[in-house]
Amino acid sequence: MAKKSLNTLIKEHRAKQKEHQEAAEGLAAKYVELEEELGTLRIELGEQQACVSNPSEESLAKDAALRREIAQTELLLETMEERQHALTAPPALRASAKEIFERARTEAVADYEEKLPAALAEIEAAKAHYLYAVASYSKLKKSVNQKIMEAGREVGYDFETMDLPKLREIAWFHRGHDEADGSKYTIFEDEIRKAVQ
Repeated sequence: MAKKSLNTLIKEHRAKQKEHQEAAEGLAAKYVELEEELGTLRIELGEQQACVSNPSEESLAKDAALRREIAQTELLLETMEERQHALTAPPALRASAKEIFERARTEAVADYEEKLPAALAEIEAAKAHYLYAVASYSKLKKSVNQKIMEAGREVGYDFETMDLPKLREIAWFHRGHDEADGSKYTIFEDEIRKAVQ
């Protein structure tokens, strides 16, 4: 027999929950109805007892019948309370919920463990690529001055540091706005935290 999917188990569990909820609602409506009936019976009994001057058998029989009916209704209400409690959190539904939760946990962890190596390899490759690109930029910048200085030495031109071009400096850690160098070219700790949330 094929193992049911997690979604199927959840749908079945919800259907059972709905069934129990509908039964509980029906029981609650019947409970209210019986409480009203009990109130009416108690009023009738009070009125019956007010006629103590009529000790006829008929009066006593009616008194006894009302007391039996009140006792039976109270017993019914007590039974309904127990059933309502059982319907609120039936052991089978609690067990089913726990089983579904455990299954979801097991499947999620297995999925995570399966995909983790690839995700970490992707992050590692991206980091290496990023650092290589930063190093390439640094080499590019250094090569400009190196080329100029080598050419000057080759031809015997006497130059000073002031003669070298003023190249754009990347402000790696400045990120006062979205177009700032730091915002565009640097990865900050808070950005990593935001990405992993």
